[in-house]
Amino acid sequence: IEVARLDGSNRMVIINADLKLLRAIAIDPIDGWLFWTQWRADLPKIERSRPDGSEREVIVNTTITWPNGIALDDKWLYWTDGRDDTIQRANKDGTNVTLLIGKTLDGIQRTARHLFSITLLGDYLYWTDWHSSA
Repeated sequence: IEVARLDGSNRMVIINADLKLLRAIAIDPIDGWLFWTQWRADLPKIERSRPDGSEREVIVNTTITWPNGIALDDKWLYWTDGRDDTIQRANKDGTNVTLLIGKTLDGIQRTARHLFSITLLGDYLYWTDWHSSA
């Protein structure tokens, strides 16, 4: 994971260990956290660190298989899962994971397929998926 000024100057690597198949990155400038997803079949996870790379930690590594997109608001971290066809959210420390859209608890109903990107505005979530080209 790299950082640079908006004009491209002062480019530097802040995290380069144990990174494979990164998909999404988001920053929380209020609380001072950087979040990213890893889309690995053997170890899918969502991690966070401080913007300088310090205090790195895994915050979600259960309930996910292909974490694609991530988005933040003032309280929650949201993500899409391309394999499980879900949108979930958790507190920014990874606790209180909640299924918002996708499979029911019995695993049958699917309301979206191969979810990819996600963003939000106000009280609304917006996402894309590969299946419906939406």
